[in-house]
Amino acid sequence: MSVATRFAQLGLTDTYWGLALAHLTGVLPFIAWILVGAFEAIPSDVEAAASIDGASRLATLWRVVLPMTAPALAVAALFAWLYSWNEFLYARLLTTSQNTLPLQVFQAIDRGTRQQMAAVAVALVLPILGIVAVLQRHLRPGALAGAIRG
Repeated sequence: MSVATRFAQLGLTDTYWGLALAHLTGVLPFIAWILVGAFEAIPSDVEAAASIDGASRLATLWRVVLPMTAPALAVAALFAWLYSWNEFLYARLLTTSQNTLPLQVFQAIDRGTRQQMAAVAVALVLPILGIVAVLQRHLRPGALAGAIRG
């Protein structure tokens, strides 16, 4: 049974929930793979030190762990967003009445002139450049270097 047939049986075609679920099934394992490695790289001594200093488990997560994993969170967010931004197949199979961005791009390329295609390409690249520029400060190597002093 195809994905489109299964989504039609569940009433998820032509809905944002169905499209989000389809994107989630594709990107969630990859994001989990990135984030598990990032959270495992945090030394347990850092969390123990926060606990000794009187931080609760939630405060340790919020003030210590999440800032240390900010680069991995930024990379995971960027990959998830780019995956959904570039996904055409799900939009083509699961939506018929809603005109999503991938379908609009397909129509512009299919029926447009070269100038229209170039304009669409520029319009698609600008948000990517903006998101990467915002997340660039989180994408730094050696974020955990020096977290534990010998």
